[in-house]
Amino acid sequence: MWFTVVGVLKTKLHSSGQGGMMDRDVNKDIYIPLSSLNNRFDLDPSQPEVDQIVLNIADDDRIREAANLADRLIKLRHNQMEDYKIVVPEELLHQRQKTQRIFNIVMGAIAGISLLVGGIGIMNIMLASILERTREIGVRRAVGATRKDILGQFLIEAVMLSFTGGLLGILLGFIMTKISVP
Repeated sequence: MWFTVVGVLKTKLHSSGQGGMMDRDVNKDIYIPLSSLNNRFDLDPSQPEVDQIVLNIADDDRIREAANLADRLIKLRHNQMEDYKIVVPEELLHQRQKTQRIFNIVMGAIAGISLLVGGIGIMNIMLASILERTREIGVRRAVGATRKDILGQFLIEAVMLSFTGGLLGILLGFIMTKISVP
């Protein structure tokens, strides 16, 4: 069918998997008047004439009001049957933010547990180190080292071990994010 092009819409970014009207590339859509659709095409009577209506609201504060008005009008045209779905992008955004908050809480809990396990691991390593080096500790005490000196030595070793492990973990994490998987 030949049609006269009367205008071209601006290119729109789209994302898939978000639900609602953005699951397809709207840049490939062609819009024609409903009367032209009815006159030029043989439509299956079992299929609905319109499968989507997109409203563009200029004032963001009136989106909810416009959605309620559209709902009332469509319900009136459909004899009070709710055989349609209204998707408000604002609701999708709120749902996405709620999901992100839950994800952040879960990731924070996992990070906290990881830190706890890491701390216990370092404690066990340092305890084993102290038990293996009792002779060294005794020699140092015999030549004049105080309990504070010994404690400082093992504390510095623990901090250096933790710091080095943390740096290696950050470096490994950074390298893993840069590696692209085909």
